Amino acid sequence: METSYRVAKAPDGNGGVYSALKSSWLLEDMATRGIKYVDCYGVDNVLVRVADPTFLGYFIGKGVASAAKVVRKGMGGWM
Repeated sequence: METSYRVAKAPDGNGGVYSALKSSWLLEDMATRGIKYVDCYGVDNVLVRVADPTFLGYFIGKGVASAAKVVRKGMGGWM
């Protein structure tokens, strides 16, 4: 939604979640509730393993702020 009464004509896609979290003060709200980690992925990725415990444990153990899991495209891709 562009406003509470107007539909957005060109929404910003999956990446818009980050600016929305910041501008809505949800990051601060999550921090006060003790939420340390958020699992976020593109909705068009049918192969994603939501809250993959191995991946989450690996990057949390490394102490990094964020991480991404990618797979190189095969035949017909951009290689």
